[in-house]
Amino acid sequence: MPFGIATDHAAQSVFLFSHRPLRELGGAVIGITPETSTSVQLLRVLLALRYEVTPRAWVGVDDPSDAVLLIGDAAIRALTSGSAYASITDLGTEWTEWTGLPFVFARWGVSTRVPAPERLALRAQLDRALDEGMAALPDIARARRDTGWSEAEVQAYLRGFNYRLGASEDKAIAEFIRLRAFITERGQC
Repeated sequence: MPFGIATDHAAQSVFLFSHRPLRELGGAVIGITPETSTSVQLLRVLLALRYEVTPRAWVGVDDPSDAVLLIGDAAIRALTSGSAYASITDLGTEWTEWTGLPFVFARWGVSTRVPAPERLALRAQLDRALDEGMAALPDIARARRDTGWSEAEVQAYLRGFNYRLGASEDKAIAEFIRLRAFITERGQC
């Protein structure tokens, strides 16, 4: 399916909150949210290959740690409430600056066992739903002031993602899979 959630700049809701920069997290204990696998794997790739550091341990988000990975509303609220961490790193920015590619946090899929007419109907429904959702952004923004962002900031955030994926996102997915396999082979995962 050509739908998902990707960004070619800051994700604005996938942050590593830390007391030191990523390049200094060798031997650190990192807390990770259970809400995501993709963002955790992205962090692992960035630490292993971009910064060449290996954390000592990966723990739950509520366990004592040197850094914590938060996503979504929890990340936005931590950011807007004035985090006590000295270093706040947007993983979308890290990836795009490092690779020059967008990062795909999610991609919708449907089994090839589903008959082609049903897949096409689902694709058409998703396309319409996306158009309707984008048209409703002002209403969505009014309902999501609980993040600490203004309505304009909520709309800008939601408009900042690519929801229709194309060739550059396909290339980014392939690169991420390649890098993830590389660190797995080296035992760095």
